[in-house]
Amino acid sequence: LWVDDLDGNEMNTLLDKFDVLSTDAAASTELRRRLRDEVGANAQGLFKTAAKAKSAAAAAVKALPADATEAERATAASASQRRVFETFIEVEQSGAFAEVDNLLTQVPIDEVTKQRLPDQ
Repeated sequence: LWVDDLDGNEMNTLLDKFDVLSTDAAASTELRRRLRDEVGANAQGLFKTAAKAKSAAAAAVKALPADATEAERATAASASQRRVFETFIEVEQSGAFAEVDNLLTQVPIDEVTKQRLPDQ
């Protein structure tokens, strides 16, 4: 099943519904831009990552002392969400590079000259 990537507004709506990467924080806004620009807005990948980010935020807040301030809770939640999305970006980028490398190594013949390429 092929599903088109979300456009920028749809991506932001999805992240807003999960209440992750709040646009109130400049770092989160920048991360939203990186998501869109560097890995695209694949609905399935974003949905899973948003759910993981939400869980990570809850775990980070739960790990704080009971007397943590609301600001400390928000900071911990935001930082844990950003780490999840930064990891997602890195994995998607490394996967794309590995896929391209894999495709390139599977083409043993130069299609222009029809000669075998030297192994590298």
